[in-house]
Amino acid sequence: FALAIPASMAGDAVAAFPSFLPKTDEPNYQTVPDLVADFLANPEHWVCTEKADGTSCTVWNDATGLHVCSRNWELSEFSASGAGNAYWRAARQYGLERLPQGVGLQFEVVGPGIQGNPMGLSGLEARAFALRDIATGKACSFARLQAVCESLQIPLARRLEIGAPSSMDQLQLTVDSLKYGGGRPMEGIVLARADGSASFKVISFKYNG
Repeated sequence: FALAIPASMAGDAVAAFPSFLPKTDEPNYQTVPDLVADFLANPEHWVCTEKADGTSCTVWNDATGLHVCSRNWELSEFSASGAGNAYWRAARQYGLERLPQGVGLQFEVVGPGIQGNPMGLSGLEARAFALRDIATGKACSFARLQAVCESLQIPLARRLEIGAPSSMDQLQLTVDSLKYGGGRPMEGIVLARADGSASFKVISFKYNG
């Protein structure tokens, strides 16, 4: 069946987001004090990446083929009018039908026509940020995500070097100073344990998206 979804989602839904994968929504650092404490004490165990400002997409392959989701829905490749949508266009652009079965890849779709294109890109692109084991729903390590992205030639979310801040106030000031390549304030950063066991985000106070 096909369900109408908002025009901004640019696609027709064929099913709800799958229950075997978590939706793409990192907790704000204020809600996870234990993770913040671990990061501040052991920054070398964490990976910091740019939070790309676009629309999130989740894909996986199984015996029936490639599946592509927006934040809340699994989408058909074409709408009733025959028009494609940005999620499927990105999946096809990077040949994600080659993604190994048993994992789900989550990435941000960015570029013209998406969220005002604050990154100043000239065409549709992706920024991968998580690879999840479908059997458990848990995130794989950053090293495995990196290896899969290299094999598929899909860009990773840009890694950032932020040093070892002494407090979240200091880190917040650093995040507030970050900009995308085009000069607009960055939405923020995502901090994830290198083993994939936990993550959280820090949003820039200068971000006006």
